[in-house]
Amino acid sequence: MKLGSLADFKASTGWIKNFKSPHGIRELQIEGESLSGDKNSAHKFKETFLQSVEEEGFSRDDVYNVDKTGVNWKALPRKSLTSKWESTALGFSQQGTCYNHGLCER
Repeated sequence: MKLGSLADFKASTGWIKNFKSPHGIRELQIEGESLSGDKNSAHKFKETFLQSVEEEGFSRDDVYNVDKTGVNWKALPRKSLTSKWESTALGFSQQGTCYNHGLCER
């Protein structure tokens, strides 16, 4: 028995769904880079930063809360195929073209 050429194969949406189901493959939303952050380092930084502010003689009024927002150009997909045993799809900080804007609140 001769199988068809792989070049001629076209998987329909239904075929893909029926293939993924018995093999335990599912699609999950990729979680942001916050999951891969180091919480211990963040806590240590906060303590060190506040100590430095006091040692340098700055007032807490001199400290601003700044966050960034941006547009990722040609970004990677936000979903990933995972096995049914995985509960999350970890993300990462993407490299590439990103247009950032700083937002500052006093």
